[in-house]
Amino acid sequence: MNEINNQAQLVHRPWEIDEMLIFVNEFGDKLTSISKTKKKEKIVRVSRILRARGIQLGYVCYPTYRNEKSIEKLYYEAKKYLLTGEIVKIHTSLKECFDLYQNNKAEFDRRVSAIPPIQIESVDVKKPEAKDKKKRDKDNVILSAKIGQYGALFKLKDVLLRKADIIKQIRQNYSQISDFKLDKAETKSWATSLDELKQAYKQMDRAFGELDVVMEYVMPRHKPGSAKSESEHSIRADAIIVSSKTVIVLEFKQRDAKFEEGFVKQAGKYQTRLSRYHIGSKDIIIKSVLVLTKAENHLKTFGAVASCSADKLADALTLMFEPMPVPFFNILDWIQSGFNSRNQR
Repeated sequence: MNEINNQAQLVHRPWEIDEMLIFVNEFGDKLTSISKTKKKEKIVRVSRILRARGIQLGYVCYPTYRNEKSIEKLYYEAKKYLLTGEIVKIHTSLKECFDLYQNNKAEFDRRVSAIPPIQIESVDVKKPEAKDKKKRDKDNVILSAKIGQYGALFKLKDVLLRKADIIKQIRQNYSQISDFKLDKAETKSWATSLDELKQAYKQMDRAFGELDVVMEYVMPRHKPGSAKSESEHSIRADAIIVSSKTVIVLEFKQRDAKFEEGFVKQAGKYQTRLSRYHIGSKDIIIKSVLVLTKAENHLKTFGAVASCSADKLADALTLMFEPMPVPFFNILDWIQSGFNSRNQR
């Protein structure tokens, strides 16, 4: 029997549409924001569900059906699709299920409910052993050191002529702002963001050109000093435009308006982190603009957060900033002021 099981581990079958529905249903809206621990728990759970589903489908020779490694690979493909809209590597059935989940929730729920009930044991993910205190402290210092770093600093008017220089600046600073290896998709997203800023600035009053832009500014994911903040990777704002009275966080998404709600919340969280914990923003108005690059003729406001298509970015910025904004006195003072654990307001 063990010999049969060992041979079965080498057998692979194509994904069933029901399995993709189960995968999407389990992760849902939290796919792009799930914590490292929760992600591991979810991957283990989905693997167990799909193994049980495989037995329901008659795959009795697949004791390791849809193992955790396979689920994790699918997870990263799905996450990239949701964040960038890239469909080069994503499984066709997975794309269809995500699109159905986003565009026709009722039909998605109907299909999921049609899948026979699947019983699995509760997931028990083994927690990693505690690190040596000295090493843990060292890791936290390294992680904290990234907070407040940035990829590039320039005047808004520089997007007209200095796109290549700005991208080069971010590449040179990348090791200071990220724990991961730089890939082509990220470089492409910087270029796209700069192109959208360039087109917007062309439609704006030249006074906006003197405002400072900070790209890839590193902020804490959680309250500074908290256990969660010290144990998880930091996050970066795509771009921040700073005036003497107002700071606007720009979040670019290669999506259309159908995906607005979740991304508006994300943009609002960036705004909250600056408002509550950034020392340099204590007496400044903080706002956010979500730019949906695949939308057209779209502009909405949600309090201090605006959502717009790229062709309406100039209108959104003009609306969110004060008339004739004045540059911040010393932008490096704002950048390097740092974050603390006390609410600033």
